Amino acid sequence: FRKGYNCTFFVYGQTGSGKTYTLFGPPNAFNGKSLEDENVSEVFKGISIPSTWGIFPRLVLHLLGQSGANHSSVIATAVEIYMDNCYDLMKDKQKIAVAGYGRSCKTSGRGGFIETTQVRRDSTGKWIPPSTTVTRPKTEGYEMRGAKSVIISDVRTLLNFMCIVEATRTSKSHNLNERSSRSHCVITLSIPSLSPSKYM
Repeated sequence: FRKGYNCTFFVYGQTGSGKTYTLFGPPNAFNGKSLEDENVSEVFKGISIPSTWGIFPRLVLHLLGQSGANHSSVIATAVEIYMDNCYDLMKDKQKIAVAGYGRSCKTSGRGGFIETTQVRRDSTGKWIPPSTTVTRPKTEGYEMRGAKSVIISDVRTLLNFMCIVEATRTSKSHNLNERSSRSHCVITLSIPSLSPSKYM
């Protein structure tokens, strides 16, 4: 990541398997009292934090604490994908556009994309299902537009960021989990960098 490569943490599993717990931590892991003396139980990268914090907050602290860095902050966006829509968690769950969405060209498919196709069979007479390949120009992808960026520069700004994410994500209880995340959460990090040559 620090060398300019795109990196992804992808957490996958059935309901109640611990995806949110692994990536972020348990419910209410991020609140105004999280960093008070009676709640911190571990020193990570020289910073006292609750031992229950997950992979993501530790990653951010690791990036902020790396020696020799030409920066002291990371820029983050947080959105959730719920019911086929994208919402900005940093902007009161305002719906945001996703570039490329809705412009896919299906050679055949279902719903509003149904096209008339001929029945095809292979050499043995077995039916060949119609193609459902999604094609799009090579230059086109899926990209969020208008998501609010937040600067994280220390453990306090990280805590504030995570408080908002935890408080605004869509969650409901069911038989397997008292507080189950009902959406996909996508957090994007970027590192601002200034070339020293600009000041020479």
